[in-house]
Amino acid sequence: MNKRPWSRRGNPPLSRELIPRVTRADAAEQALREGILSGRWRGELPGLRFLSKALGVGHGNVATALSRLVRDGLVENRGVRCRFRVRSDALPPPAALPQKLRHLVFLTPRDLGASPNEAFWMTVARIGEILGPEHWTIRVHAVDYGTNQRHHAQWEAVLQLERPQAVIAVRGTPALAEWGQDCGVPFFQFAGSPGAARVPCVGYAGAQMVEEAVRRAVGQGHRFITAPLLDRPPAFLKAFRKALASALHEAGGRFSAGVSTPVEQEFSPTAMQRCLRRVWRLRPPTAVITVSWFEYLAAFSFLQQQGLRIPRDVSLICLSDDPTAAWMNPEPARFVHDSARVAEVLADWVSAPPVIAEDHAPFIEVASHWAHGGSLGPPP
Repeated sequence: MNKRPWSRRGNPPLSRELIPRVTRADAAEQALREGILSGRWRGELPGLRFLSKALGVGHGNVATALSRLVRDGLVENRGVRCRFRVRSDALPPPAALPQKLRHLVFLTPRDLGASPNEAFWMTVARIGEILGPEHWTIRVHAVDYGTNQRHHAQWEAVLQLERPQAVIAVRGTPALAEWGQDCGVPFFQFAGSPGAARVPCVGYAGAQMVEEAVRRAVGQGHRFITAPLLDRPPAFLKAFRKALASALHEAGGRFSAGVSTPVEQEFSPTAMQRCLRRVWRLRPPTAVITVSWFEYLAAFSFLQQQGLRIPRDVSLICLSDDPTAAWMNPEPARFVHDSARVAEVLADWVSAPPVIAEDHAPFIEVASHWAHGGSLGPPP
């Protein structure tokens, strides 16, 4: 690491005049200008509301950015409901456009989180490293996952805005996969459930993790376990409970009570609290299994509020991992995922989309390994 050629004590502070100040309107203008000059955006642009969400700035900043582009002659104001259109006569000739530039879009649920340490963002970074030399650019859009036409229109608007050469949906639903199957560009899914849609999907071996988690808990002597499930599609619930049934069958006579799976249709800390309160009123469990890292934190907080000690009073297991897990006390019992392998699979698919047969599409499960941690112990 190179040392700085000056010391803080021996030099005056750096003048603010040397540090350019970029406003949100400037950032919106730059993003719009780059999209237009690269040839990604043609014809009529989406409305102010969608551009505001896509660019992460307010309506006023988008309007300011568009007015600058009108001033520079790149777009024209249609004069109806603030509709703007790219001026074809202002674009550079096709030979001058970066022909090799290709665009990859990620669709994520709104509750995914923005921590750079979150496993998803680490996977995206790795995909960027692999595809960067092949002239791919990457953008991430947080959208609503649902089944009605309002959500379908939002997904279509992302395609209209970005004009991507490939789309990856994170924790997708069967409805989203069905739309992606016919969206007109190569569509892939990372985790979630594709349902009956024929789209390539890669994820972690969820059933194996569920069975292993139950085996670990039973091996410690636990007889009543709860696994709260927040905002999961029916296909996920069915597969999860099937894996639990398999684990209980293997446990045989060693398991006298079973596993409860309370369900909430909302993904939030309050939903986790509602689930656990219902379970505690019926019969307090001695172990809790959570699916995601966010749910683990919510369950950890609930148990702390109840004055319960981990793992002396209640054990906690998480089916996911997070780089910050090693900083917790006790360190969570969890599964560590091979995110590098997932990134390689997705990058390969993006570079060369796989052949999809009439009756099925590629489905790859990546194994995870168990990290015991200190949050799993014998029941009280």
